[in-house]
Order: sequence, then C-alpha cells, then structure tokens
Amino acid sequence: MSFVAMPQGRPSIWRSRSHMPDESNDFIVTVEVHGDEEPGEEQISQMSAIRKTQVQYAVMATPLINNKLKASRRGHQISAEDLCLVEVRMPRQPATEGWCLVYRDRAAPSVDIGVSFKGAVPVSVWLDDSPTAAG
Repeated sequence: MSFVAMPQGRPSIWRSRSHMPDESNDFIVTVEVHGDEEPGEEQISQMSAIRKTQVQYAVMATPLINNKLKASRRGHQISAEDLCLVEVRMPRQPATEGWCLVYRDRAAPSVDIGVSFKGAVPVSVWLDDSPTAAG
C-alpha cells in the first residue's frame, strides 16, 4: 500500500493496486484515514468481508444499476455476472459512513459504475464515462 497525505481538513488515503489473474483490470483498494495513521481494524475487517461476498454485493446492486442505466438512456441492462469489481473505496468509519464499490461492465469497460453501500445495502449509483481508477 502507498500513502497519500492530503491537506489539512481532508482525509489522507492508503491505496493499493493489484492485478487480478482472471480479469483484465487491476483491483484498487482506497482507504481513508486521519492524518498519517494506518487503516483501522474496522476498515480491514470490512474489506475482508467485501472480498468474500463481492458476488452477493453485485447481485444486490444490479437492480439499482439497471435503473440508473435506464434513466441515463444507456440502452442496455446488465446482470451480476457482467460486473467486474475494480475498486473498493473505504471511508474512515465504514459502519456509519458506508463504502463504495466500483465495477466495470465486461461488455462496456469504458464506464465505471460506482455503487454506494450503507449497512450492506446499495443506496446510490453513479456512472463515470472516463474511468481512470483501474485500467
């Protein structure tokens, strides 16, 4: 993991990047921290749980993602199998602040699909047509 210090008032981050052997994308983990501290136990345990249950999170997020795709007139729908997890964004207190998973549609890898979770429930989706996070 590499550390990126931020100006006063903004959380600093730890970031790691690894190549997934079964995917063409890198996998990125971004963890927010106070000052120059290391990621906390809550963040580490949540990260581990996400990795173990990432397929279930994709299944839960798919209806919300499809609603967003429909509203943005993208013209296609996806299934959980179409999603490739490329980034996990973990705030300082994931239990209260939630977290974000960033996916790519294997059929349309030029778009990042971000899903915000709160208490393991998908609550919002954003689309980014200029993915730079994990390519």
